[in-house]
Amino acid sequence: MGEQIGEKLPTLERGDSVVITAGENKYEGTVIKKKRKKCELNMGFMEAGSISVYFELCNKTIKRHDISTKLLVISATEEVPYNWSVPQASIFSPSGDETTNHLGKVTALERSQKSPDYV
Repeated sequence: MGEQIGEKLPTLERGDSVVITAGENKYEGTVIKKKRKKCELNMGFMEAGSISVYFELCNKTIKRHDISTKLLVISATEEVPYNWSVPQASIFSPSGDETTNHLGKVTALERSQKSPDYV
């Protein structure tokens, strides 16, 4: 099946244009921020790591899905090095610093060319 989606998340950089498939829908956006906590061995126990990648959605995606905010976040847990849980996508509300609408499991993640409707 190729590279796991979780393995792709740490390789994304700010400004990357990405098409995300979550549930049965596609969302197009640009990476604006990434938070990563690496899993590490601590006193003989493996502490889980995590990653959250934040995207600003393009206008076309916002209109198509009737979304009230421009932000989407993909989150995954790394139980042991390079072994990721299935990433989950959610709409993100910066005012409450929380996810507001769970979109489902991320089934595909591909870099793309920027659409002309980005602001």
